[in-house]
Amino acid sequence: MTAAEKTLIDQFGEARENLPGNGEAWMDDARSSAIRTFEKNGLPHRRLERWKYTDLRAMLGQIPAPATGTPVSDLPDHDGINAHTAFASIERYHGVFVNGYFQPQLSNLEDIEGVEIVNLRGNFNNFPDWVKAGLGNTSVFEGNAVLALNTAFAADGIALRIKAGATIDKPIHLDYVTTGDEAATISVRNLIIVEKGAQATLVETFTGPRDVAYVVNAATQITVEEGARFTRIKVQDEGLDAFHLANMQITAGENTRCHDLTLTLGARVSRNEVNVGFSGENADVTIAGASMLAGKQHGDTTLCITHSLPSSNSRQEFKTVLDDYARGIFQGCVIVKPHAQKTDGRQMTQALLLSPNAEMDAKPELEIYADDVECAHGATAGDLDEEYLFYLRARGIPEAKAKALLVAAFVAEPLEKIEHEGLREGLFQLTNAWFDRRKGEA
Repeated sequence: MTAAEKTLIDQFGEARENLPGNGEAWMDDARSSAIRTFEKNGLPHRRLERWKYTDLRAMLGQIPAPATGTPVSDLPDHDGINAHTAFASIERYHGVFVNGYFQPQLSNLEDIEGVEIVNLRGNFNNFPDWVKAGLGNTSVFEGNAVLALNTAFAADGIALRIKAGATIDKPIHLDYVTTGDEAATISVRNLIIVEKGAQATLVETFTGPRDVAYVVNAATQITVEEGARFTRIKVQDEGLDAFHLANMQITAGENTRCHDLTLTLGARVSRNEVNVGFSGENADVTIAGASMLAGKQHGDTTLCITHSLPSSNSRQEFKTVLDDYARGIFQGCVIVKPHAQKTDGRQMTQALLLSPNAEMDAKPELEIYADDVECAHGATAGDLDEEYLFYLRARGIPEAKAKALLVAAFVAEPLEKIEHEGLREGLFQLTNAWFDRRKGEA
């Protein structure tokens, strides 16, 4: 075992009695099972196929201690636009977490009509059965050491149940802010259930100090039941020395419509893993993303959609912009099981390399075991089109501005498909802020 792996096991032994649910048999069993899984597998490394481009065992030389939570009265000021401020002007239900701990005094999640909300730390001894069933499911982290660590160390989070038939009138924004000058490991766990016929939009944002090497390990389990409509937007805008490790599991029911978008801007190393399954037919799932990375940032998107039932559609649409020595990874998999006839699964990843030193590794995969399907995948990587650049410069646009316009147009495609105008505008503000930062650094 590496020093970091030994440290994690020691930290669990020290922190266990202070974790929520200590003494509750079902949660103790889940945490014990998780740490045994981690002891068996250790940190992921490049000899594992799904981690061949992101050797976490080599990258994580030191593990900071778990964060401790204290109530705060205000959040630190931030110059310019980041994921915390970009959506401040829109009407929303706002839940704030500081260093991984929910801050009710800064939030307004009370009494949302049609929504049952459970704060995981504040209500642990009085959990409804639907929360216990979700958090106690040990099968979700088998073979996934990062998710096992999240289960072992999760100190707080939110469980949301959108009640059957409810239409939530405003987005629900879960806002994760890391503060302080000392590095810490932050583990949060969310459970989202969208019941039959309900409609909701969830936003998750992650921000933190620029020069602190903290670690965020976030996991979200989402179940979308029959006939429901659900949109999730995630913005990862962590500090540039941070590690951001995220897992999301989506289960889509019959006649559901799910749209997930992740905008990746921050962190020195980030890994966003998504797994999608189906519990009913005629579901439609879109998993999209845009990444804008520079310096020596490393951004990994690993995604698998498994079609096990007939007549469902899935789309994977990802754009990556890389400058300087940045490295992007996309591993996308579509699996069509033998009985999943009439499946329509499509996947496309495109990368724009702004520097000869940038690197993009794309590994799109199709595994098809049914014969009546429509599936396709594709991957492209290249630099800016010189003809387009010449066209803009011939009309008097300076070269730097022309390049920015082309990059903005490239990355805008997945963002434009967000229906909520305020959220869409906030996403464009964040991409514009990336250009402004690059201009200042240049």
